[in-house]
Amino acid sequence: AFDEALTGENPDYAKAKAIYSKGTGASCKSPVKARTLQDFAQADLAGESYYDTFIAAGAPPKWWHSWMLMMLDDTTGMSRVKRVTSLKKGALGLMTFYTSHELEAAI
Repeated sequence: AFDEALTGENPDYAKAKAIYSKGTGASCKSPVKARTLQDFAQADLAGESYYDTFIAAGAPPKWWHSWMLMMLDDTTGMSRVKRVTSLKKGALGLMTFYTSHELEAAI
């Protein structure tokens, strides 16, 4: 859904932001609350090796959340192509980041 909102000549950034913050209900960890990209970006993963390495390399905590909002709210002045590409690749990066948490929690 996030990718679809950003498709075409006139990407729907407001829809992409709503999906980022509210989700689509397609990923639920409990019967009553959908997981969202925003939840993943704001998760406190301190103490986990991948997260701690990321922060030790210079990224501030909750960096992903700040970055996604900057791109969704268009505070960068980027062209449509760069902005859409950055958002799509950023979502993949965020998911890779959060997946490391899920893998570490499973071990």
